[in-house]
Amino acid sequence: MAIYASRVRSYIDFQTAQWAITHRNALEAARIAKNGELTSLQRVWTFTQTARLLITSDRSRALELLEDAGTEARRIGSTDPDRARALVAVATGLTRADRVRAWETISEAVKAANSAEGFTGDDSRVGAQMQTRSMTMVTSANAEDFNLLGAFLALARDDFLRSVETPRVLRAKHRAPPPPS
Repeated sequence: MAIYASRVRSYIDFQTAQWAITHRNALEAARIAKNGELTSLQRVWTFTQTARLLITSDRSRALELLEDAGTEARRIGSTDPDRARALVAVATGLTRADRVRAWETISEAVKAANSAEGFTGDDSRVGAQMQTRSMTMVTSANAEDFNLLGAFLALARDDFLRSVETPRVLRAKHRAPPPPS
């Protein structure tokens, strides 16, 4: 019975985090990100989305949340594609607050992407699932900050040439195909 309670709590915590972010309740979203029963990827998403809510009104708090997101992203296994996705989200958040750290984090994300089988760079969803013997419930949220192209577009505003050069170290399977001639 305890396993079902854990699954229910995890699902509800993610749903509550989504609700808090949608309703711009940064305090509640930050509380869930810190204390909720979330996966690492869900926690990173909640931290980065909360930071997005606060970036103009409380920049220092937003930076703290992005630091927490980075710490959580680094807990994900080095060959897990979610580590690269999470680091991309952190880098994207940092483009709004600290360009130097954004560049450092995107470089780390590229290294993580090269270590991860199955990383595509364009998976911009995060979700939760609760399954019991009698039902299955699934929810997902848009996670545009997980999109590698979006991160490089945001960084291009800072340094276009660097944003073109940095992705060149991605293994070929992660790069976009060249445009048709």
